[in-house]
Amino acid sequence: MISEANLNNYEIVFIGDSSKDPNYMKCHLDYLQNLGLSVRTIPIDSSASLESNALLINNQITEARSPKKAILVGHSKGGTSVAAALALFPRLQDFVESAVCMQSPFGGSRLTNELLAQAPTPVRLILKGLLSKLKLDSAESSQQTSQFFQQHSLNGLSIPLLNLVTSSSSKHSLLYPLMEFIKHKYGEDNDGMVSTKDASLDTETSYFIKLDGVDHEATAYGSDDTSKGFGSKLGHLVSSYKVEIMVLVIIVIAVLIAVKMRNRRRQHSG
Repeated sequence: MISEANLNNYEIVFIGDSSKDPNYMKCHLDYLQNLGLSVRTIPIDSSASLESNALLINNQITEARSPKKAILVGHSKGGTSVAAALALFPRLQDFVESAVCMQSPFGGSRLTNELLAQAPTPVRLILKGLLSKLKLDSAESSQQTSQFFQQHSLNGLSIPLLNLVTSSSSKHSLLYPLMEFIKHKYGEDNDGMVSTKDASLDTETSYFIKLDGVDHEATAYGSDDTSKGFGSKLGHLVSSYKVEIMVLVIIVIAVLIAVKMRNRRRQHSG
């Protein structure tokens, strides 16, 4: 099974909006490419609808006709867009080995719903810029995301959907005030943007990795070269986790699960 899960057999595709920050997720791309792996990105528009981004992902994957199956990796709204593509275009699974959704607001973002809807206008403007930088949607889009996954079931998936769910209470994090707000308002652990409850999409082929001490931005920027990250410019300590290796391990786990599921189906059909 380990030989079947060799990452050289796959194309790793990162989905996210890098238009506002070219260093967003770049650490992972560079790290995996330096390992000699096949890696590319599908840039989405974080302000676009899930349906629009889902269509883009489907077309980019199915029309590429790559000889290698894809491992889809989406962060924040990139993850919800990946799940939406799998829900709306079942044939996409023929081209995908597994999907990884990191800190994705499937239930919407309590922070955007609460603060952007009710905060005074100057505060809303500040928060809107911050949320846009961190790839989270508007309050209206957040509600639409929650409704979408209530209406579209992914229980027909034959590939694993691996959810990375994180939380943090670190006072060193730029997002600490937001962590505290969500914790006290809703009583839910969170990463400063998305609660652990809202980051979980439970389907028949869902798997979960939960990590404490990781805020919403920590997975997007490298542990060593933090000078390029948005948070580091404001004195944010990204995380003690080696982020690039952490994401690589998560990808390997997703593939191992996929191989195990495929072998089990072969045994049952035989």
